[in-house]
Amino acid sequence: MHRFLNWCCKLEYNPDTGRRLKCYKKASALNADWKYFRIYYTWVTKHEMSEEMREAVHTGMRYLVDKHSLDKQPRENVSVYIEDMVPFNKTILQIREK
Repeated sequence: MHRFLNWCCKLEYNPDTGRRLKCYKKASALNADWKYFRIYYTWVTKHEMSEEMREAVHTGMRYLVDKHSLDKQPRENVSVYIEDMVPFNKTILQIREK
């Protein structure tokens, strides 16, 4: 699994269409893909992954995060106030009226 993710991190262009791909920039995106793969694996095989396999993939993913210098910092949560939402809601309501 981590070898496939390494290949995905190296890709810059889609081999079929030649379009530029969105690359992994955050470690959390890599972890999300791992989570979805683990769920899919359980659905297909009808049993959980072994502990050894899980640990091997986690070790490989930690290596990939360091190798490709993925950002590990969580996104800053910006607080939103009611005063900020008033112009936004007015715009949405005006668009819906048209």
